[in-house]
Amino acid sequence: MAVLRGLAMLLPQPGFRFLLAGLLLFLGRGSALSLQEESSPFGSLWPLPQKLNIEAELYRLSPATFQIVHSPQSSASVGCSILDNAFRRYFYYIFGSSTERDQPAAAGGGSGGNVDELSQLQVIITASDPECNQHPSVTSVETYEIVVTQPVAILKSENVWGALRGLETFSQLVYEDQYDTLLINKTQILDSPRFAHRGILLDTSRHYLPLKVILETLEAMSFNKFNVFHWHIVDDPSFPYQSISFPELSAQVSKGIFIMFLLPLYTAF
Repeated sequence: MAVLRGLAMLLPQPGFRFLLAGLLLFLGRGSALSLQEESSPFGSLWPLPQKLNIEAELYRLSPATFQIVHSPQSSASVGCSILDNAFRRYFYYIFGSSTERDQPAAAGGGSGGNVDELSQLQVIITASDPECNQHPSVTSVETYEIVVTQPVAILKSENVWGALRGLETFSQLVYEDQYDTLLINKTQILDSPRFAHRGILLDTSRHYLPLKVILETLEAMSFNKFNVFHWHIVDDPSFPYQSISFPELSAQVSKGIFIMFLLPLYTAF
């Protein structure tokens, strides 16, 4: 079931297709891909982690029992909204609708009937400040480590930003066999980004895009571990921005008084 999740969300928008289709065809991720269908020995991992070891030993995952949780050793806990929301989001990315997934493996068939079950992914934040209430920056530490072994997998990072990258990688490690059983291999990963700035520029000052498409672009960026969204929202030919804090801003611009306002807004996104 080779689905390029990031691309699939964007293709229904004809105008947007030409902007990002080529990029997402190359970078697009496919969750729940069968390793037998992949020419790469690393399955659907993208980008390829810095250090990676995938073994033949298999574990199965069930939406009825599997959990993504804060480790007791973590400095973050329930209430860290960045991670709490990410746990729910990646559980859905892995399993989809529980009504669709919560089915027993086919009797006598598939890999799921004779392999151990992975029950948890525990996330450990090691720094005293997990940065739950901060914004990311180009200097944020995004290094993470993943160890997948039965019965509990471990994702360890210094702060929430590395944990987000690790959750994405973990979700890419999960794939289906021919009986729709979700499997993951015994794996060890140590990864960090090769480039501190990994971004996309979106120009909506000249090219109208619905809010839904902009939000989907942000989601597709997370699938590819991008960290900078450069939103070119205003320009001298078009100023489609209304400020709640400065309601006269757009009114003045509509009269042609835009030079004094334009430059600061370029760097605000």
